[in-house]
Amino acid sequence: MTNTPSDRPGFTLMEIMVALLIGAAIITVGRTLFDTAMNAQRSLRSRVGTTGAYRVARYEIQRAIRTGRASDSIPFVGSASKVSFAGWCPDGYGGLSRCAVRISTQPFLSIIELRENGSEHEWVADSADGRLDFVVDAGGLEPTVSAWESTSIMPSAIRWISRPSRTGSSDTLLFAVLRNAP
Repeated sequence: MTNTPSDRPGFTLMEIMVALLIGAAIITVGRTLFDTAMNAQRSLRSRVGTTGAYRVARYEIQRAIRTGRASDSIPFVGSASKVSFAGWCPDGYGGLSRCAVRISTQPFLSIIELRENGSEHEWVADSADGRLDFVVDAGGLEPTVSAWESTSIMPSAIRWISRPSRTGSSDTLLFAVLRNAP
């Protein structure tokens, strides 16, 4: 009795090569889908982190500016990259004490509060930066200026324009300066 090739159990070389080719294609597609999902997750985390940093930055700037004012000892001085003025900062006892406030946008957004007792508080957002300008008169021909210096007059508002993101857009936040700060 002789065995013919069709009677032997197993696979032919051609069947094994086709199976390997199909398996490789499935693994390649799976790997591509996995990489795409991981990149989308990283991008989403980055956007969420940036959004959170801008939200905290907005709160910190608003808190610092809300009590700001110009004084004889600390004039209101501002440029596109920094602004300094007199303000009221939280003290360790739940109240407010006089302080000098400096907001800087380069290389990252930072707020430094120097209290009269010599203590210092610094807040830094390492993923947020931009530029500042100052609102003189919202109804005027030239409503904003890029520099401000005065011992008695404050701008109506401070505008922070964040640097363009990867999508090419930037955010503009307007912070009103209270004229009758404590």
